[in-house]
Amino acid sequence: MAGNTIEIRQPCNIYELPRITSPKLGELEPGTVLDRVEDADKEYWFAVVYQGTQGYVLKEGAAPSEQIEAKDADDKETVEARDAHDKQTGSGVSIQRRYPALQTISGFFRLFGWITIGLGSGGTILSAIAIGSANDGSGVAAAAILIGGLIGSVASGVIFIALADLLLVAIDIERNTRSSAANDD
Repeated sequence: MAGNTIEIRQPCNIYELPRITSPKLGELEPGTVLDRVEDADKEYWFAVVYQGTQGYVLKEGAAPSEQIEAKDADDKETVEARDAHDKQTGSGVSIQRRYPALQTISGFFRLFGWITIGLGSGGTILSAIAIGSANDGSGVAAAAILIGGLIGSVASGVIFIALADLLLVAIDIERNTRSSAANDD
């Protein structure tokens, strides 16, 4: 029976169909054991029986029970083979950790965007005050610098923040494309 079950390794959801946009049937906790019906798609999903209904669990959150039992029995060769397979195929790596360089660059763009907004706005305000004071209180030049500088610094910062989000969207598109291609097979 162990070969026909899976054990949940981390908190995850169970879905009606093998798509993350499908309605959820429930949430599963680590240690939950479910009967496996079939591999819904060889790369991403297990088809299981949940409360008498067929549902689907992402493979990244579960493992066949025989792998868990081998680990519990200290079957070192089986555990090492599974770990090597996970490392080679990426099946043991959460999708959130894919493309770490792009995620880091995205973080830098976001940080630089907020710094641009903060320092640009602060510098603009200080410049406007200095020019307003130097021109005997003439506020026209100071107001023009204030408005133009604030618009420029906020617009520049927003562009960097948008670039950060654009990189994350590209990562999401890659994941969704892989998932859709796997579901179409």
